[in-house]
Amino acid sequence: VPFRGDTPGQLTYHYRLDDAPWQKTNDRRLRLEGLPDGRHRLEVRASDGRLNVDPTPALLCLVVDTPLPAWLPWLAGLLLALVGVAGRRRLYRLAQRIRLRKFHPIDPMPFFPGRPAPAELLLGRDEHLEKIREMTCASGGAVVVWGPDGSGKRSLLRQLRTSIASEGCLVAQVDLALLAVSGRIGNALRVLAQQLAEGNPQRASGEPGQRPGTEEDDDDPYRRLDLELQRLGAQQQPPRVALLLSSAELLSLSAAAENETLRDLFSYLRALLERHDFLTMVLSLRGRWFDLATRFQPLFSFATPVTMNRLTDEQVSQLFDRALAGRVAWTGGTRRLLVDYVGGHPAVAHLLGERLVSELNRQGTNICTGRLLKQVAATLVEQEQGSLSEVWQERTRQERLALAALASGSAAAPGVSEKQLLEALAESGIRLLPEELRRTLLALERDGALVRREDLLAIRGELQRTWIAQHHPVAQVIEEGHEYVGHYQLQERLGAGGMGVVFRARDLASGRLVALKLMRPELGESERSRKRFLREAQVGRRVDHPALVRILDYGEQGGRLYLAMEYCQGQTLERWRRQQTSLAASTIISMGRDLAAALEALHGAGILHRDIKSENVMVLEGDVTRGGVPRVKLMDFGLAAVAEESRVTRAGTLLGTVAFMSPEQARGDRLDERADLYSLGVVLYELCCGQTPFRGDDTAVLHDIIYRAAPALAERAPWVPPGLAALVDGMIAKSPDQRPASASVVTNRLEQLLGEDDVEHQLVPAADARPASRGSRVLSRTIEAVGAESRLVAALAETRRSEQETSSSILLLQVAAHVARGPLEIHIDDALQTVQATLMADSLMLWLARDGHLQMVHHCGETAPRFDTADEWLREQLNHCRRERTALIIMNDTDDRDSGTLLACPLLSGNGDQRVLVATRSGPRFAPFGERERELAVACAHLLGMGFERDRLNRQLLEKERLAVAGEMLAGVAHDLRGPITVISGYVELVGEGTLGTDRQQYLDIIGRQVEQMNQMIANLMTFVRGEQATVYQEVSLGELLDDLRQKVEPLCQPRGIELRLQGDGQTISTDASKLLRIGYNLGKNAAEALGRNGTVTIRLQASKEGLRLEVEDNGPGIPPEEQQHLFEPFFTRRKRGGTGIGLFVVKRLVEEMGGSIEIDSQPQRGSCFRVHLPPA
Repeated sequence: VPFRGDTPGQLTYHYRLDDAPWQKTNDRRLRLEGLPDGRHRLEVRASDGRLNVDPTPALLCLVVDTPLPAWLPWLAGLLLALVGVAGRRRLYRLAQRIRLRKFHPIDPMPFFPGRPAPAELLLGRDEHLEKIREMTCASGGAVVVWGPDGSGKRSLLRQLRTSIASEGCLVAQVDLALLAVSGRIGNALRVLAQQLAEGNPQRASGEPGQRPGTEEDDDDPYRRLDLELQRLGAQQQPPRVALLLSSAELLSLSAAAENETLRDLFSYLRALLERHDFLTMVLSLRGRWFDLATRFQPLFSFATPVTMNRLTDEQVSQLFDRALAGRVAWTGGTRRLLVDYVGGHPAVAHLLGERLVSELNRQGTNICTGRLLKQVAATLVEQEQGSLSEVWQERTRQERLALAALASGSAAAPGVSEKQLLEALAESGIRLLPEELRRTLLALERDGALVRREDLLAIRGELQRTWIAQHHPVAQVIEEGHEYVGHYQLQERLGAGGMGVVFRARDLASGRLVALKLMRPELGESERSRKRFLREAQVGRRVDHPALVRILDYGEQGGRLYLAMEYCQGQTLERWRRQQTSLAASTIISMGRDLAAALEALHGAGILHRDIKSENVMVLEGDVTRGGVPRVKLMDFGLAAVAEESRVTRAGTLLGTVAFMSPEQARGDRLDERADLYSLGVVLYELCCGQTPFRGDDTAVLHDIIYRAAPALAERAPWVPPGLAALVDGMIAKSPDQRPASASVVTNRLEQLLGEDDVEHQLVPAADARPASRGSRVLSRTIEAVGAESRLVAALAETRRSEQETSSSILLLQVAAHVARGPLEIHIDDALQTVQATLMADSLMLWLARDGHLQMVHHCGETAPRFDTADEWLREQLNHCRRERTALIIMNDTDDRDSGTLLACPLLSGNGDQRVLVATRSGPRFAPFGERERELAVACAHLLGMGFERDRLNRQLLEKERLAVAGEMLAGVAHDLRGPITVISGYVELVGEGTLGTDRQQYLDIIGRQVEQMNQMIANLMTFVRGEQATVYQEVSLGELLDDLRQKVEPLCQPRGIELRLQGDGQTISTDASKLLRIGYNLGKNAAEALGRNGTVTIRLQASKEGLRLEVEDNGPGIPPEEQQHLFEPFFTRRKRGGTGIGLFVVKRLVEEMGGSIEIDSQPQRGSCFRVHLPPA
């Protein structure tokens, strides 16, 4: 009892057990139940009525020890036995299934396909995070995080920002993919600067010395960001700063497409890091290493790369454990199957996880069986489009072939070797070099798409393998005529230009058709060409107008830029104009109004087109205005520029099409909106009269544009409404001040003209109306237009033709037969007569241009009385036909009964249009030439032109061959003559010194033999060069011939130790002794050279009734069969390199000139025998 005067019953008690809260009790008895085994501490305090608390509480120590039930050891033994038999994991799964026998809904949120994953699911990136965090908080620098789509780049940046921000770092982040929508990726620097300004506490509080941003800062994003970093660095303790840029691959496009402020982007980033040691820059790049290493070489030169590799199998299993948080029980080998399906790809893991959770919730179960997992995987495989398709589209054709071949194997197979894969592709008709396949497989291995087990290769990820096998077998990949660029499937080539090739393509994401422009591969390395190509994307996305072709998308794949545009079904204005027989003036005015409105929208955005021409205007098919006029769209912004940058950027370089250039553009001056109005005026001028104001080669046109006034439209096309003619003349005025002030002025004026009543009924002829004389009419059409629209050409491709088309085809085949017979100069008369019959002309002439003047070189038929060949006006028309490549029909519109019609068409050849085919009809039988005759004339002229071009090329080829033969022959002659000349010069020197002694005559004989050998060489060369020579027969004795042969051949044999044998009789025969001696000499010389040293050469000469027989035999090594067929070819030699090799060629020619034959009998190691048979004279 701690207090005096108090009994225990008057006290209040408090107690606590093991540091638990104090509890009050009025009873002196405490009952403690449910205490676990072990030591416990009980504290008790008492207080009286006056609230005096006992300062020294009672402390009791308790020990609880509950004895085990008798059955518990038996239960423990049973559990140990089960663990030994079934395994710990099986028991765990069994317990989990018992626990989850009642359905518990599963949260699908942990799986984020296509979105950043939460921090707990960012597996396998701890090392990357720690590395970047240390760099940010300590040394600073640049890091490039790169990998394909779905590799976890955005998740890594998200976790990195949270981590470094918690340590006091100032973080600014921007996603360039969002800014790219506006087409101004340069705004990224402004966004970063704004975030740094907002995060700077000193600047936000307005401390002295921190000036606000100026207008200059806003205009120059480089300067603004640099100033913000300077303000941070000026603080006493500068904070650590991190700049995070997602989707940084778009910077390569902006640096190539925007203005010059972004040209040195990477150099600027590097300079920032060097100036500010507190700065860290982290950029994420989407793509593959082979592409990124080339496109971002300047960036990787100073930045540290961090690769987002695929996850390991253990990390995939851990990812699902964390995401599902014990809410799913796996049966059997389901977990292993799940890991095999994923293949380490984070995107596939999230996609499969989302579908799996959805299916489990739908079925109301927490137990995932192998059957259920296979059903989910089969559902994903059935979808041809989706995440799996996006990965496939990024592959090259060779990679697709390799993956398709690997996917076609059995799933149970461990894999195939490179050799087996190469053989499988070869069996399918694909020939790849081993090195090509090896590079392809290496790229796939680096991407994690393949796994190599020893020497066997297999696709990593059963889901991906099954999808490829189902949707892209090898046969389908081979037969696919379409290539893929990004998510676009190429279907058909539409055309090509100087910068790229345009295809019709299908957008696999939306299913719509687009016009996809691919940059030419040879221009991919030019930074200037990349800027010009991508400028079209930047301009097209900034302006939207019904008369402008919309730019939908742009990008780069495999180092090749592409541009997706609105697909417009139709044709260019130039081609459409050729197909029209006549045009209503209202049609021209309506088209001009739409194009002027498009220019008004461009100029309103501060953009100059700089390349307006008929080829850059698309006439839509099936899309007309209320007045029935086809709608037009302006396209191709490859040369467009903002007004401040409109000057030609490189001295001596002209951008644009010469015929449509304004004078100031041709001079290279600064341009404004009126330069585009001049080009539009030229387009309208061409629509009205069929030609541009100035014609000729580019140099002449440039001179005329700069120094000459354009011919008035009314002079060339008097049928054009005066109001339209005046407007067009004003638009193409020499001085910009004399042109309309803006596109809106032109639009309004054309709108006024369209409201006038007379323009609806005025027609503009489609033909080129040239000045005529004496009442003649000249109908002109380019030969390209005639060929493109020819009904005859279309009929030739049909199996069923009309009788008229069949007869025309037969006549053309007859002309082609004359051309194919041989040199056209020989058969030209027959060919012209056939052409005359084909055209049913009275007269046919062929004119040739020499020194700029036309001369008639061939003529057949009657002379046309109404067309004087000396007429200067007629010659002018024919020169126009030749220069402008047009087919003319000239008709005399007089009442003269002899009036006629003339048809002229140029012949095309490689050295220019030098010939003109002219046909005439005249007299009482007058019937004017029509379109059918013009088509026939163009076809005949084309055939004749090909014939003359073939003859010209043959002459050039023969001349080249003659020069080549002469060069080879002279080289051999120089080599062979060097030997005799060396011998002669040596002995002549001895004769001059007087040191020959008694051997003087012998050495002089040697000199004589060498001179004779040189004479024989020269004789062979003369035979080769001159060709066939006349054969002179005379009576000669065989004995004398053998003696002459001995004198010629023996000097060749004695120095070599060769025995010469001559066999024959003394008969007298009639033959050409000179040619026979040269045949024998060359064959004997060939035998001696074949023997080398030692051996026997036998020459037999026999005469009979059948003629003369000459045999030259040696016992040398013989001639291989593969060389025997080449022995008589010029310059073929089996001896030392450099010989002429024409000896046996001369032998064969001489034998043929004498009407004889020659044969060879040679066997290895048994010698050779040449047998010559000459018929009697």
